[in-house]
Amino acid sequence: MATAVQSALGGLPVYRPTDGSDNPTTTVTDEDGKTVRVERPDSITLGEINNMLKVKTNMIALGACERVTRMARFYVPEICENQGVVAALVALFAAGEPGGLTAGSLTAMAALAAHPEGRQAAAQAGAIPPAIAIVQRCDVKDFNTERAVTLLVNLSADQVNRRMVRDGGGVEALASLMKVAPLERVMGQAMAAMHNIISTDVRAKTRAADAGVAFGIARILGSRLLEAHTLSVRVRLLISDLLQVEDLAERVQAAASQMGLTLPSAAHANAGSRGASSGGFARAGSGGGQLGIGSVCLPKMSTSGSALAFSHTPGAKRAQYTDADDEEEDSESKDDE
Repeated sequence: MATAVQSALGGLPVYRPTDGSDNPTTTVTDEDGKTVRVERPDSITLGEINNMLKVKTNMIALGACERVTRMARFYVPEICENQGVVAALVALFAAGEPGGLTAGSLTAMAALAAHPEGRQAAAQAGAIPPAIAIVQRCDVKDFNTERAVTLLVNLSADQVNRRMVRDGGGVEALASLMKVAPLERVMGQAMAAMHNIISTDVRAKTRAADAGVAFGIARILGSRLLEAHTLSVRVRLLISDLLQVEDLAERVQAAASQMGLTLPSAAHANAGSRGASSGGFARAGSGGGQLGIGSVCLPKMSTSGSALAFSHTPGAKRAQYTDADDEEEDSESKDDE
């Protein structure tokens, strides 16, 4: 027999057993309409999971990763209190364990890092360097590349973390990936991570430009995707982040020429403003428009209010925007030099 009480977890009920047990479960419905009960992690449960993560038998450790992923939907602070669990997850994908262990540990870590407490715990456990190392390989056939990028998206929603990602070579790794990634989800995640890192950091903007982010931008502009396509929206946001780079248009044009791509001209953009193709990049609401420099038309998007950062919750169909947890960093970045 269980009594339902209102929780502070998104308004979902927490079912507390009336048999004296202090280990309630949260009942949720996933995207497939299935009911899932998530156990609340107590010290005994977390100790068990920690031990399971250290067992190199694939199924045992993978099962522990899946348990953490489920718990992370509601109990991130409780999980992060056990530093051993977070450290064990990092050790799995840092070692590049065979089979699905790297995938499972990256997914669990990304689920934790979708929350502020998880971001801090992951960074303290050393999650940033191995995640960057996976992205640096630019292996677009490895499904773990996208998982590592998703982890960087979530980690870089934190001010301190994004500087660590920047200083650890994350900007260069993402720019390299954007040169070769298929124009699919992994490309969108790479742009989301890049936006989080550079949006309020002048130093990171310069590093992105020097690392060749123009190649990724040129690839999307030259593909003429629909304006509402996720990649079209994110490239506009990324270009707006880089407006302080004076020769941005020239860099994009040069990159397009090297790849044999033809970019939309300002005249083409204006003529196609009523069309649906991103070749014209019609005005996107009050914050949209085009930035015409020379013969190249770079679409732009402005955001009002506080800076926005992407975060991605495993199981969600798309990444979410959240208020960035810091103020403008431009002046601080200059001081770092």
